[in-house]
Amino acid sequence: MNEPRAEHNLQVSENRDLEGASQPGSIGVNGLEWDSGAPWRPPLSVQQFTQLIERFPSTADACLSLADDGEDLAQTGWGVVYGPEVGDEVREALRPLLQLRRNQADSRQRLYAELQLKEDEDAGAFLKRLDCDGQWIDPQLVPGYLLLVGDCRQIPFPVQTSFPLAYNVGRLPLSSAEEYAAYAQAAVDNELSRQLRPRRVALAGSNGGNSGRLVPPVEDLMEAVERAIIRARPSWDAMTLTQGLTTQERLSRLLSGTSETPSLLLASGRGVCSVSEGASDLLGALVCCDYVDGKLGLEHVFDQGKVPEEAPLNGLLILLQGSFTAGRPAHPLLDQMLERPPADALDAALPRRLLGHRAGAALAVVGHCENSWLHLAARSRPDEWAESMTDLLQALLGRQRVGAALQQYRRHCCRLAKVLEEDSGTDSEEGRQRLIEAWALRQEARNWILMGDPASRLPVAG
Repeated sequence: MNEPRAEHNLQVSENRDLEGASQPGSIGVNGLEWDSGAPWRPPLSVQQFTQLIERFPSTADACLSLADDGEDLAQTGWGVVYGPEVGDEVREALRPLLQLRRNQADSRQRLYAELQLKEDEDAGAFLKRLDCDGQWIDPQLVPGYLLLVGDCRQIPFPVQTSFPLAYNVGRLPLSSAEEYAAYAQAAVDNELSRQLRPRRVALAGSNGGNSGRLVPPVEDLMEAVERAIIRARPSWDAMTLTQGLTTQERLSRLLSGTSETPSLLLASGRGVCSVSEGASDLLGALVCCDYVDGKLGLEHVFDQGKVPEEAPLNGLLILLQGSFTAGRPAHPLLDQMLERPPADALDAALPRRLLGHRAGAALAVVGHCENSWLHLAARSRPDEWAESMTDLLQALLGRQRVGAALQQYRRHCCRLAKVLEEDSGTDSEEGRQRLIEAWALRQEARNWILMGDPASRLPVAG
């Protein structure tokens, strides 16, 4: 078993809360406030974190339930699920993609479906209404691949995250019929075009400022992924941006359609968790190495405004590991535990910008709909976690469907969480740390969600 590195220890000798008071033995929360640059929430004591786990438990059995990795839509089926307020303009804008999936899923066998989510209906109630138990797929009742259409007010994040792993689920939370049309056309072009992207992957990690001592360096995790890639696929065209290289300008250039633009970008760091009125587009923006300390500014973050206007993003897949990089639910788990009042749910603007880009929409974006606990999830076993991440990248670059590849990664995380629980032993400090890490791994698996068609594949050369 790998020994935890000193800087990755849950017990930090000295941290500072929002008021600046010394707080020994605390666990940092991975996110910043926009106005002040301060941590989004004060660090948690081990006792508080234990209370969080007790209030919101997650079990290995729930994460390891039967999942279907089927690649043939004529067997697993494909369906679209509309939010309660989605109008005819959006449905018509998606028509090219719907027609493509209808042909592939063979509607004569009833394996293609256009379904409607009712107001205030969760995943369990939705499946029950359609006579599904959720654990075994009957594609003639509910297809195995589902695309949820609507923003987080119509389809709240918990609806997507509560679907059993038997289903491969993505969401499209775009702002206009024009954006939906741009995505649908790009998705069809990616599927049918003979113009393939190179197998190029970029890894970008940012600690997000000196105040990042509350959270162990994410750059270390990206370097662990790099080592795993070198072992597994030494022939890959891989680029790693660490040691202060993950600037907002550098990330913008990676998306500009140059010779170094990857097919797959994995960017990890701190997310902007709290925004002021009028700055909602900055929610989930990644804090880059440009930031040192103090008040955050636009020059410090990679947000929707940094996506080049003329960038041809067709076929690009972007994985964003950071707090609320997909959006924020009305009442995040941490706020529920701290008894803070709910607020308006928000979709992050960066994924919307990438998926609705009129010069060529991205294939898919994966982001977090809760606070990210990646720094805890990979603490004791960074190499094992990195191998799971490399397996995900390998599946994606091997043209596995995005939804199925992500489900496979989730199951890897849950298996590792089960190992950590088995290693926890007695009720010791080390045992409690292992249980915290196991919970964090399952949260990462559950709340790292797909935005885009789950049946899409990277258009890369063989």
